[in-house]
Amino acid sequence: MTQQLKDLFDSFTDMSVEDQFKKIKEVRDTRSIERPAVAQRRRKKEHQTSTKKKEQAKQMLMNLSPEEREALIKKLGGSNG
Repeated sequence: MTQQLKDLFDSFTDMSVEDQFKKIKEVRDTRSIERPAVAQRRRKKEHQTSTKKKEQAKQMLMNLSPEEREALIKKLGGSNG
């Protein structure tokens, strides 16, 4: 249980109804735990983007001539062995 929730439980019964609503809203607005569905969508989107970028890079490399590939390898500091 987070410190915010402990503070809420400790003082909740002593608060007026308006203060209780304000406190609940504050906890909801400041929560840092990502909901599972949101996290899953974010990970799925990241994976799709990553896969798409890898495929684009692969296609670009496949379209290079052997001379262009060699020049790129030299520019990136790789060895030709």
